[in-house]
Amino acid sequence: MHLKKVEIHGFKSFADKVEIDFKEGITAIVGPNGSGKSNIADAIRWVLGEQSIKTLRGSRMEDVIFSGTDTRRPLGYTEVTITFDNKDGIIPVEYQEVAISRRMFRSGESEYYLNKNSCRLKDIKEIFMDTGVGKDGYSIIGQGRVDEILSTKPEGRRNIFEEAAGIVKYKTKKIEAEKKLEKTDNNLIRIKDLIHELTNQSENLKEQSEKANEFIQFSNKLKEIEVNLLIRKVDELEKNIARSTEKKEKLHMKMEQIINKKNLIENKFNIMKEKITNLDSSIDTIEKEKNETFNLLNKNENDLILLEEKKKFYIKDIERLTKEIQELNLKLKKLDDEKIELLNEKSNLVIQLNLSKEEYNEKNINLEKLNEKIKIKEKEIETKKDNAIEVYNLIQDKKNRINSFLSFKENIHKRIKHVEREIEFISKKNKEDKNILKKIEIKEEEKKETIVKQGKYLANLKLEEEDYKNRLDALYKEINQNKVGLQGKISNYNLLKNMEEDYEGYYKSVKNLMLASKKTESLRNRLIGVVADLIKVEERYEKAIDVGLGGSLQNIVTKDEIDAKFIIEYLREKKLGRVTFLPISNIKGKSLYISPNDREKYNILGLGSELVIYDEKYKNLFEYLLGRTIIVDNLDLANKVARRYNYSYKIVTLKGDIINAGGSITGGSLPKVSGNILNRKSRIEKIRKDINNLSKIQNSLEYEKNDLKLKIEKNSINLKEIEEELQKNNIEIIRIENEKSKIITELKRNNESLIKYKNEIGKLNLELDNIKKDEEKLKEELALIDEENNWVQEDIKDLILKFEKVKILISAFVVTRPNWVPSDPFDSISLCV
Repeated sequence: MHLKKVEIHGFKSFADKVEIDFKEGITAIVGPNGSGKSNIADAIRWVLGEQSIKTLRGSRMEDVIFSGTDTRRPLGYTEVTITFDNKDGIIPVEYQEVAISRRMFRSGESEYYLNKNSCRLKDIKEIFMDTGVGKDGYSIIGQGRVDEILSTKPEGRRNIFEEAAGIVKYKTKKIEAEKKLEKTDNNLIRIKDLIHELTNQSENLKEQSEKANEFIQFSNKLKEIEVNLLIRKVDELEKNIARSTEKKEKLHMKMEQIINKKNLIENKFNIMKEKITNLDSSIDTIEKEKNETFNLLNKNENDLILLEEKKKFYIKDIERLTKEIQELNLKLKKLDDEKIELLNEKSNLVIQLNLSKEEYNEKNINLEKLNEKIKIKEKEIETKKDNAIEVYNLIQDKKNRINSFLSFKENIHKRIKHVEREIEFISKKNKEDKNILKKIEIKEEEKKETIVKQGKYLANLKLEEEDYKNRLDALYKEINQNKVGLQGKISNYNLLKNMEEDYEGYYKSVKNLMLASKKTESLRNRLIGVVADLIKVEERYEKAIDVGLGGSLQNIVTKDEIDAKFIIEYLREKKLGRVTFLPISNIKGKSLYISPNDREKYNILGLGSELVIYDEKYKNLFEYLLGRTIIVDNLDLANKVARRYNYSYKIVTLKGDIINAGGSITGGSLPKVSGNILNRKSRIEKIRKDINNLSKIQNSLEYEKNDLKLKIEKNSINLKEIEEELQKNNIEIIRIENEKSKIITELKRNNESLIKYKNEIGKLNLELDNIKKDEEKLKEELALIDEENNWVQEDIKDLILKFEKVKILISAFVVTRPNWVPSDPFDSISLCV
């Protein structure tokens, strides 16, 4: 499974749609603080179903939507899509590419999509369980999560290991299944309560159903009477309609006459109305003309006033302009005089400029010729200088090489002497090392013999220790098994004890009554107990008796009807519900007689009253409850017995199937026995005995375990002592071997050094011969170079004399141009400029 890409739009800092592709291998996202790197990890967590806003580094879930800036408006929703490559089929869906999307609006609504199909958050969580990719998976580890994982308790770290092991899916399913089972158990208890209540209410409901039937009969009669009354009313209404139609026709005639009169009056009214409108229109036109003439008159008066004002302004303006014209004429005369003077000056300056230009051109031509000669001479001087420098460098190089040869010869002579001294030292060292090596080999053999003896003794001790440990492991397993069994028994005992004390599994009304009896002495004295508490049953017959008694198991037994009446009044007063009472003084039980022949032929196990254990004083009670209930092994035998007795009695199988009197059959699965109220006290007692026996066994096992531990401790002390001695000897052997190997390697190294030094002396002598030859050649070359250098120096002197003559010519040019000063008279560049 590979994360291919992430598409983010409107999540936190991602205002625009961003698509990040992840290729094979490792992808790193790099950037400065605050650039939004962590927002990518948050987006992946969020799309995988993260509901904790604290984990997403916010205060409200709406904070994940882009909230806008100074230049951008906030967005109304956010959407993130991640795409996985599912070619290996790790994600349990049919698609080869899986795209998970989550969209959220500012209103708080959230939508999930799997490959663009709407789905639930639960579906996404189930898909990614045990893949390591879920929101709590180990694949996404954010800032601070590594420290948190390392510093957390083992219980917290266990979740990550369970995710990696692939058991989270099954664990969550287990938790869900347990919750469902809890709900069903609670529902079963409620159903039992309802059944009990409904059975108690059945008599009242029968009476109510009879009354309801009578009501239906009376209501049918009432309907017939009402229909007859309606028919009579309809006849009367038809007669009234006929009378009203006659009246309507008469009124219609009168209305037509009135309408005709109305039309005549309206015509006259319209003629008068037209005359009035014409008069109104003529009045309006006259009024308009009058207003227009008044407006013209006012306008003309205003125009006259304006024209007079303008006339005064123009007179003033003419006076001002005449003064300005006079002033400008005077200025113009002055400017003409100045212009004539400037023209005279300009003609004189032009004549002087032409003369200076001719002189400049002549001198410039001479200067250019001189510059060309200077350039040629400079080049010759430069080449001669370069040659001289090269010759000088060669001389220096040759001298340096001759000096280096001398120093190299001295070094070689020193090295030869040093190598000869090293050869003498190494040969002495080799003799000493060979003597030490012989002594070390003798010591090594002695130590090896002692190590072999100690090893045998140590092996025997380890076998004993292993035997003790195996026995101890077996004891630990037995102790743990016994402990688990004991804890299971204790928890079962506590559960049953709590259920017994709290009357769990009983109907609500019975439970309320029994809890009230614990607090109220008057109730407690009048109660004998619940039927379930008065009997004991073998485990084999438990289901059969439980089913056979049914709701009667929770009936309350009293001495007589007075006590029952008192308790009923108490229940009614306190509104604790309804309960069925069995007063011993009233109940007369009668058992069914079954011949021995029938018992043998149909394999009848017995009557219900025969298979339960109870006190003799309750005989009538249990014969009444179970005296006519036959217990058989299976449903086939039950059918045979039912046919034999013509479906007159209740027959119950050991698995809890029932054939009721009359022929109806009840069967199917039953709840576990542990929570049933039948035999609960006997089960508690049995578990208590088992706990005592297991505690005794546990004590004996603990005693045996402590004894073995002492033996192991003694053995381990001996082992440690031997191991320490053995370790010391091994260390000594290793030290000896290291020393031996050091000497051997040193001998090898010395021999190699001797060979190397001898070879080195030969090479050094050859180098000395070669250096002497090279030195003689260099001296000859140096003599020739000295002669060449003298000749070059004389050429340079001649060129400098010629260059002095050129300088004299340049100085003559400088005299003619006193304003021109060169930066350096010998610099050809400045002369050219």
